[in-house]
This record gives sequence, C-alpha cells and structure tokens, in this order.
Amino acid sequence: MRNLQLLILIAFIPSAIYSQAINQSASGSSTILSDNLSLGLDIAKENLTFSFQSLANNSDKAQRKMIYGVNAFGKNSSGTSFLFQRGDFQANAGIDVFIGQKIRLDYDDQEVTTLINRIESIQKTLEKYKSEKRGLNSIIAGLNEGDPKKEKLRAKVKKLDKSIERTKIEIGKLQTLIAEIDNNPDNKRKVLTYFIRPTISSSAFKLALDNPDSSGLSKVFENRQWINRSLGIGANYEYGRYQIGVGLDYSWNNNFQLLKKKTYKLTSKQVVGETSLESTDEIVAYNGNYSTYESVNLNIDIVAYYSMNNEDADFLAWNIAYLRSEFSLDDAVMPTFTNLGTGLYFYNSSNKILGGIYAEFTDLTQGLEKRKAEPNLRDLENRITLGIVTRINLRTLAPSKRFTK
Repeated sequence: MRNLQLLILIAFIPSAIYSQAINQSASGSSTILSDNLSLGLDIAKENLTFSFQSLANNSDKAQRKMIYGVNAFGKNSSGTSFLFQRGDFQANAGIDVFIGQKIRLDYDDQEVTTLINRIESIQKTLEKYKSEKRGLNSIIAGLNEGDPKKEKLRAKVKKLDKSIERTKIEIGKLQTLIAEIDNNPDNKRKVLTYFIRPTISSSAFKLALDNPDSSGLSKVFENRQWINRSLGIGANYEYGRYQIGVGLDYSWNNNFQLLKKKTYKLTSKQVVGETSLESTDEIVAYNGNYSTYESVNLNIDIVAYYSMNNEDADFLAWNIAYLRSEFSLDDAVMPTFTNLGTGLYFYNSSNKILGGIYAEFTDLTQGLEKRKAEPNLRDLENRITLGIVTRINLRTLAPSKRFTK
C-alpha cells in the first residue's frame, strides 16, 4: 500500500524530483522567504513536503505587512534501501513556522495607497456597469424583434459600453501611475523583512549495540526516538534586484549523521518433521556512539534576480553564494562544520514550475568526516554536491518588475 501511494504521488507530480524550494541548499534550508504554496517530492529520500508562505505580494504597496508561513515534511531516514523492500520505515517528520513583518523602505506608501483605493472604487463602478449591461441584454433577449422597447434598451447598452470602456481606461491610467512609482530607476525597491522561526521535528531509528548479549534481539538493537528543536531569528533585505538573507538559530540536535548505516539479515529456522524451513528478514540499523548536543547555526544567502524577457514572465534567480555553518557547543559529540554553495534557479509564472541547478562544497574542513567510524577524506574538488531541483507550485508565481532594477 505504501508503494502504491508513492506511485500515485509520482503520477501527479512527475517533475518533483527533489523537495528543495528555490534558493535552498542541498539539505533544503534557506534564509530567503518567498510567497508560495507548493508541494514537493524527493524520490531518492521518499521525502514529501508542503510549504505555505504568505508574504506581502510584490504588487502589495503596504508599507508594513505581517507575514507568516509553515513548512511541513516527512521522510524515511534510512534512504532508498527500503523504498520497495520489506522492512521498517525510519520515520522522520517535522514542521517549522515563521511569523514576522515586512517593511517597505523605498517610499512613503500614502500616494500609492490613495491610488489603490481609487482603483478599487472605480472597479466597483465598473462591476455595476457590467451587471446593468447583463440585465438589459437578458431583457432584450426576451423581447420580440420590432418591439419599440428593444431599440431603447439597445441604446442604453451602447451607453453602458462607452462607460465601461472609459472606466477601464481610467483604471489603466491609475495602474500606470503606480507602476511608474514602483519602477522609478531613481527609487530602487528597498524592503526589510524580519521574522522569528521555531522548528520541531521527530526521528526514530534502530541503534545497533556495541556488545549485545545472547538474551534476544531486544539486547542487539535498541529503538531510539529524538525530538529535534530549534528557535531562530532571521532577516531579509532587498535592494533592487539583489536580496540578502541571514538566519541565526539555537538548536538541540543529535549526532545521527555520524552513525554508520548497516543492514543485518535475520534468519529464522522452523523444523517440520524431517524438513526445515528458513525465512530471512533484513533489519536496517546504525552503529556508533550516539549522543545529543546543542549548537548555534548561522545561515547566509545572497541572491540576484534577472528578467529573461520583455514580458517579465520568466526570471532567473542566481544564488550567488550561500553559507551553512553549525557551531557545535559540545565538540566531543559533534564538530563544527560549514557548507558553501551556489545555485541558478528558473522562475516561470505561467506554468507554475520552478527548476534549477545547485553546487555545494560540503564539510569544508572535513571535521565532520574525520569523526565518522570509516572516514572518506577527499580533496575539495571531489566533495562537490551537484543537484537538479524541480518543484510544482500550487499557485502561480507572479514576480514583479522589481527584478529588472
């Protein structure tokens, strides 16, 4: 049943190979907030994510706006070995939320707000004209040809058509004024966003004991569960086409990534008369000195946006550089390590699909690798993680012309 559900998801989400969103690192983290409602599926990790982030829209000229969002995920920590085989899933699921404020710093919104209110008022008048026109057309359709009332009503419809056209032109002029204010080259878009972001996730796995006794499997493998928690603060700053994101959080972690994954075969024998039957099951477990620790994490993203056509429908987002550093507060359990990367991502507002490529140098000093039971030390160029990411969004992205500045 689990495999059938996965295949159904793949059928509906054929392009969602990785669950990262745009401007995220290989591990799926980012400090850049963006307005989206999306669904992602990581086939390699059987990882399903759902994201909802409600930011002030690019066309929203409110000078201050509350923002909020949520990201939920669930995956199998044991990777792909048990994806289509018998065995226990190592559940891993979590949720993070954020709440904060977005502030426009580039202009006083009073003038734009006045224009927006004027547009909304005119749009109500426009809808009134359209409603009257529909009513008259309905009456005309019910009258016989040659009825004197019919010509009078048609004359009223023509007047309404002229009023509708004038109203549309007036709305267009006001929208042009707003666009001129927003896209003034001497008035680059400047936006500050700050937020608080708590995260909680759970994980479960089997830990293989170093010196098991012979009293049973309960003394060979031990079920472990862990609740990972973090509390962070972050900020984004936009200046024209450029955006920088910074995040700092305090986390309660475990050293699961230092454990070595092993697959054990459990063989059972049953004697029936002069015949013996054997059955074999596989058990995925992890070896190593398991422990927990606390850390302070620093994340930085620097992004530039470029328009790819005159219609501003397609955009390229270049994550010039991103930094992911974890400063362990217990070096005996987990060393401090840093990842550094870059990425190119494609925005297409018409078909709701995002995609791109990224490259990441993991564990720059190899301090993490050196702590593993069987370290694989390699030169820096041989530690590059390359990835292709695609993601389906459940609502169309509509970037504004701010990216062209």
